[in-house]
Amino acid sequence: MAVTSILLLPQATPPEISRSPNRTDAPVSRTRAICPERSASIFQHTIIAECSGKGGGGASLAPPYTQMSDVKHDPGVSIIIPAFNEEQRLPHTLSEIQRHGATLAKDFEVIVVDDGSTDGTVDLVYGRAATMPWLTVLERPHRGKGAAVRAGMLAARKEKVILCDADLSMPIEQFARLIEVLDRGYDVAVGSRSLPSSRLYHDPLRRRIMSRVFSMLVQALVLRGVHDTQCGFKAFRRDIAHDLFSRQRLDGFSFDAEVLLLAQKQGYRIEEVAIDWYFDADSRVHAARDTVQMVLDLLRIRIQTLLGAYRYPAVTHAVLDTRATDMVHMPLEATATTVRHAE
Repeated sequence: MAVTSILLLPQATPPEISRSPNRTDAPVSRTRAICPERSASIFQHTIIAECSGKGGGGASLAPPYTQMSDVKHDPGVSIIIPAFNEEQRLPHTLSEIQRHGATLAKDFEVIVVDDGSTDGTVDLVYGRAATMPWLTVLERPHRGKGAAVRAGMLAARKEKVILCDADLSMPIEQFARLIEVLDRGYDVAVGSRSLPSSRLYHDPLRRRIMSRVFSMLVQALVLRGVHDTQCGFKAFRRDIAHDLFSRQRLDGFSFDAEVLLLAQKQGYRIEEVAIDWYFDADSRVHAARDTVQMVLDLLRIRIQTLLGAYRYPAVTHAVLDTRATDMVHMPLEATATTVRHAE
């Protein structure tokens, strides 16, 4: 069993990359994490321990705490899949990735971030990982899609990072469209259902109306120039993903708008990409409850922007991954994430 100890660092000044896991200059917090043992020997264990803090003030964005360009990373593609009770839909998605993954990149990884599922999602992924060495499972308490995506993005190792909904409502062959945008020098590629060449299948009228109204609110309150902020398929350069998701705060479904606002403010190049999208009635979005919360979150983004709350990452922690030699300071939120890598 691999054991990982974590030093939690209180936020004060922006931390630097430490090239040694045995730092003595950082104060030790109250938490020491030990990775739990699991009977299947194919898994290597890592604990990500997180602590909270306060964000900086100011009207403009500043460089992120962590200089991610100094962190070793691998070429290839990371695919981040947030999952909450996805026992039924994940098998198809993972099978499709297994069939087509090599066409995306010679080297790829898939990180399934379980957001406190109460069904068999976690056991399903563990079972699949036995024959899918590129598959990693992150187990988290239930916080929401935004929190799950944030954890996955900050754990990504490859040069390009793709966000993928668990239902794979966009054909996997079209992932190449997102990657091609990054290859042309853009920082963020946004799958869009709202461009003239986008094609939607089986999308009910009520959902189209809801999407259009929400898009108008996003344009009015948060950012302009992005027609479809909520599509669950996006791609980032890894250093850009770490910067944006280190600042991003929302745990719910409005995190997309928040991240794209941050990208816009940082001057990152954003390109929308027309996709084919197939409606899945088994949605995790509750039409009434979640829509109200998403509108409130847009107001929260607006207020936090005016207050300069996005200037610095709000929280920091130190992650020592058992597959790496360096300790990296990353921002996250107050909870603990268990990471198991398939060998």
